Amino acid sequence: MNKQAFLSALTLKRDSVEVDGIGTVHFREFTAREAAIFEAMAADTVDTVNRTVKSGEQLFELSLYTIVTCMTDEEGHQFWEADDKALLQDIPKSVIEQIADAILELSGMGKKSAQPKTARGK
Repeated sequence: MNKQAFLSALTLKRDSVEVDGIGTVHFREFTAREAAIFEAMAADTVDTVNRTVKSGEQLFELSLYTIVTCMTDEEGHQFWEADDKALLQDIPKSVIEQIADAILELSGMGKKSAQPKTARGK
């Protein structure tokens, strides 16, 4: 195997979720670089001494970053541009959370992924 064969074999996982009032929303998992950016942003939102969230706005920004970065069209092409985050600010919180949670789960970073494997029956 050479470098090109290795890199071409590594495709990002894709999935979709049904969202009430919208329909099917397609997305892909984070790349390693995108996940590192997300984790750095997430670390900055938590006060580790007091174990509290510093700002709800920062958590919201994490969700917007997740959606803008990973949401795709049916063919897997990027759906949003980086500048489109402002367009998402006034949609229902439940929609933002449903899509962002599905992306994080696919990327191995969701709530279920954080549970011990024995708790999930595996």
